[in-house]
Amino acid sequence: MKKQLLTSTALIAAGVFALAPAALAGNHAKSKKPHITVNGYHEQILGAVIDEDENVAGDKPVADVKHEQEIHFNGHAKLDNGISLRAHTELEGNSDQGGGDYIDEVYLIIRGSFGQITIGSEDNAAHLMLIGATGSWVTGVGQNLTFDSAEWVSSQAGDFGTVRDSRLTAQDGDAEKISYYTPRFSGFQLGASYMPSATEDVSGSTPTADTNYHDGFAVGINYLGKFGTTGIFGGVGYVQQQAPDQDNIAGTAVDDDVKNLAAALRLDLGPLRIAAGIKRTMSDETGGVDRRGRVIDTGVRYTQGSNSFSITYAHGERTSDSTEYEAGMASYAKNLGPGVKWHANLIWSDSQNAAGTVDNDGFAVSTGIKLSF
Repeated sequence: MKKQLLTSTALIAAGVFALAPAALAGNHAKSKKPHITVNGYHEQILGAVIDEDENVAGDKPVADVKHEQEIHFNGHAKLDNGISLRAHTELEGNSDQGGGDYIDEVYLIIRGSFGQITIGSEDNAAHLMLIGATGSWVTGVGQNLTFDSAEWVSSQAGDFGTVRDSRLTAQDGDAEKISYYTPRFSGFQLGASYMPSATEDVSGSTPTADTNYHDGFAVGINYLGKFGTTGIFGGVGYVQQQAPDQDNIAGTAVDDDVKNLAAALRLDLGPLRIAAGIKRTMSDETGGVDRRGRVIDTGVRYTQGSNSFSITYAHGERTSDSTEYEAGMASYAKNLGPGVKWHANLIWSDSQNAAGTVDNDGFAVSTGIKLSF
């Protein structure tokens, strides 16, 4: 039954792709020539650790300089029947992928009265439908709590996906997939993705089901509206991927599908924004590490003119052992001009390893300038 369901899902996805040319066809003589736009951001950050436990693995330097940048190339086209297409390619400079420049997400969006189809290397639909309401991701005005807290104060808690990352993923990341989003009806929207594999294709190759998570799907629903003067945005989502067919990969038993469930809610009350999200990792996944657990991500933001203030907090734990992580960040940001932002952050985190024998906590400060173009 499970195999038939996965096969049906794959066939539906393939059918949508096969029928796309007929659906897009129109009087091309009236269509305008596609054009390209370039945008992205560049950020430089200075920071220092002001208090941290000594004699723990991964202690950070007292001070550091960090940077992050992306350049996005977007090809645009609009057909005479009203359907629009956008081809998106991201270039990330000096990333953590080996320290060199590399191409990240690459996908095509087809949008019309029927909704939206996205094909290529992009996040799954459930993740994208919730991220706009998930805690620190929509309230933080400075650095990113999920990633940057451990960049300054080292984490002793393993299993990033269970205890620190509130995004709804299932080992799929930016692996190739096909997603569909309905038009919004009475504030509600549905989205779904089919994910052939959790691994991105390399040089046109197709990852095998023997050694990779495969045949996954994601579904989500969100709501956008108002109750009086309060803006409301929230939703729920579920994502699952089938475990590798082989019982043993590089000496590690893999015997469970990936199963994650998440919910998020955002309230906008004038200049005040409050948001919270929770993700539950529902699967064991590997025989060596029981990954079941949860992470809660929350935040508050206040905006006044060109000034913004935020406080974000997250707590995650793995239910099978003592792995635990919590972090908070207080941030201030000021818009210096169109596309130019300065921010300052006070960061705290506390983490504990699986055995409960090693704990690390500490504070750090950072400041940075970000140019968005």
